[in-house]
Amino acid sequence: MALLEHPAVIEKHEHYLARSIWLLEESTGLLKSIDVGLVHFRQGMLGARTAKPTTLLQMRVPTLQGRIIANYFPQTVPCDTLGARGGWHFQFNLLLV
Repeated sequence: MALLEHPAVIEKHEHYLARSIWLLEESTGLLKSIDVGLVHFRQGMLGARTAKPTTLLQMRVPTLQGRIIANYFPQTVPCDTLGARGGWHFQFNLLLV
């Protein structure tokens, strides 16, 4: 079962010192539990209009990452999701098909 979905941590988080639940002490502590892990994927490879790097917190579903990858659309090529426009304003780029 996937317990939590949140945007993945990407380089721009570090560059802009952006916050993410994946960097919280509570999240990293939970990941030390048995059968708990993170699943990383791009929603664009599942048919979304943007790449949107995403992370799921999963518990007791070690095959979830493989199941998501098995459903990727190979004809899509996701581009970067976030493009800085100065300050904290971001734009979303469409997938290239």
